[in-house]
Amino acid sequence: MRLLFLTVMCGIMAAGCGGPKSQPSAPQPAVMGTPAPMTPPPEAPQAHQELIVTPDTGLQGQVALVNENARYVVVSYPIGGLPAVDQTLSVYRNGLKVGEITITGPRRDFNIAGDITKGECAVGDEVRED
Repeated sequence: MRLLFLTVMCGIMAAGCGGPKSQPSAPQPAVMGTPAPMTPPPEAPQAHQELIVTPDTGLQGQVALVNENARYVVVSYPIGGLPAVDQTLSVYRNGLKVGEITITGPRRDFNIAGDITKGECAVGDEVRED
């Protein structure tokens, strides 16, 4: 009985291994969600433009003191320079222009005074050239 069982099993195994071989197919990528397109999308025409980066070399200060009654401000500048007397500068708050000042002096260390000519100013506002 054992011999018959072993013979049948060997025959089944030999029949399974001895069949015609099929050509292996290319493996398909696993699909999760939406399938990827088979052909790349056409590229949009792009003009080759080189970016030009220019550093801001203008004077930039900050309002340190405001006297609303006398309509003057004291502007503090970093090391590197102060604006000239009689120069008109713009005052910005959160990126929006809120006023203009004219530098009148006197200057002390890194601070200089100016008259408010248009708009308003508050401590911490940014002062720069247009």
